[in-house]
Amino acid sequence: MKKLRKVLALCVTLAIFCYWKFRPDPFISPSVLHALQYQLRHQMEKRDNFTIPLEDQLTKEMMMPLEFAKEPHLDPRQASDTNLKKILMWNEFYGMTHMEVGLGQEPFIRAGCPINTCWLSANRSLFKYTELDAVIWYAGSSDTSFPEYRYGHVMKLRERDKNWINLDFSAGKSKMVAWFVSNCNTQSGRHRVVNTLQQYIEVDIYGKCGTLSCGTHHRNWKCYEMLDKHYKFYLAFENNLCLDYVTEKLFNILDMNVIPIVYGGADYKHLLPPHSYIDVMEFPDIKSLADYLLYLHANDTAYNQYFEWKQYYQVVTRWASRMRTWCRLCEKLHTQPTSKIYPDMHDWFYTKGQCKVPSD
Repeated sequence: MKKLRKVLALCVTLAIFCYWKFRPDPFISPSVLHALQYQLRHQMEKRDNFTIPLEDQLTKEMMMPLEFAKEPHLDPRQASDTNLKKILMWNEFYGMTHMEVGLGQEPFIRAGCPINTCWLSANRSLFKYTELDAVIWYAGSSDTSFPEYRYGHVMKLRERDKNWINLDFSAGKSKMVAWFVSNCNTQSGRHRVVNTLQQYIEVDIYGKCGTLSCGTHHRNWKCYEMLDKHYKFYLAFENNLCLDYVTEKLFNILDMNVIPIVYGGADYKHLLPPHSYIDVMEFPDIKSLADYLLYLHANDTAYNQYFEWKQYYQVVTRWASRMRTWCRLCEKLHTQPTSKIYPDMHDWFYTKGQCKVPSD
């Protein structure tokens, strides 16, 4: 019995030693940050630059019409029409096959797409793979057939907003940084960035990964109202550092009077108006980022300059934004019919580095 106890004690000691020796670093070092910055810059240099589009006359509806949630019956004669471009949604979006866009042809018609002869399907058995014109998931590629914007985007106004009034956007805001998060450990290592940032400034974390809450779900509009009223900055950190991967959290914040701090794999300089956000990747280390946030917190004039873009641009989110993306895709399927085949999807997506992972 004594020998067994000694063996067990030795095993426990070794387990504790191995855990502390090889545990993931809870913080992100300047060297790791620099390596990520280099990888992402190198990746973006190979891409054509995006441009912010001018405002248009397409739909302004924020919510997807409910009747678009179910895929309608496709007439065989319509299915055989080569002019009808078939688009298969391969993935679900938070459990929704319609991806909050809609199914069938009607979404394109309702949105006012210049070219609307496209069919959105979530049924993998509806068409033969040789009949499909596009298969959709979230990642972009170097193909021009892929749209530039997904969860939301910004449009440049054709003329300055004449109703713009210079306001003090810092008025009444006593708190600095907030973060709404429920996915605690992610491939992007964003929690390490936040842990490091908390060494220098206070970050209020709401949701499953923090100690604070607002209502029954941190993504409801009451939480956003609280954020808009009390906080100056919001951490719009992505769970993956993937090319073109930008989620709705960023565009929701842009539509408010809070400065988003971004951490992701997108080319933000060409997606967003100048001086509308703060990019973690533009700082040599997290302490420098914290120092800059403290400077803005103490300087109302410098802080308010981050909102001057609002008189020249408009944020488009939710269904209205998504349909602009699908309108462009439908148009390109008709006007740029050249096909592109990837013989090895694993090589294209993983080996060739669509996503980056922080590594020590």
